[in-house]
Amino acid sequence: MKNHLISNTIMSCVIFLTLLLLDATLIDSLPVYYYVAVLFFFSTYTIQSTLIYSMSQTPSSFNLIYNLTTMLKMLFSLSFLVIYFLVLEKTSNTTETITFSLFFITTYFIYLIFNTKLFFTNKHEK
Repeated sequence: MKNHLISNTIMSCVIFLTLLLLDATLIDSLPVYYYVAVLFFFSTYTIQSTLIYSMSQTPSSFNLIYNLTTMLKMLFSLSFLVIYFLVLEKTSNTTETITFSLFFITTYFIYLIFNTKLFFTNKHEK
C-alpha cells in the first residue's frame, strides 16, 4: 500500500507542477478548477487504495471492493463534471469548457491506467 500511495503522490505532484509551469508560461492563467481536479483525483485514488488494502482479505473480497470503489470513482467523477457544467460553465466560454473537459478526461484515464497497472502488478503488497 505504501508503494501505491507514494506512486500516486508523485504522479499528482508531477501533474500539479506541470500545471504550475503551464500557468507561468501561458498568457492567460489557468483557472483554479484545474488544480482542484488534480486534488480530486489524488484523493479518490488514495481513498480507493486505502479501502482496498485495508478491507480485502480474500481474492473475492478484493474483487468486490475493487469493483465497488471503481464504480464510486466513476460516479464521483461524473458528479464533478456535472457540477462544473452547472455551476462554473456559465462563466466560461465554449473553448474553456471543452479544454477543461479534455483535461479532466485525459487526467482521469492517466490515473486509471496508472493505478490499474499498480493494483495488478503489486497484488501481494500489504
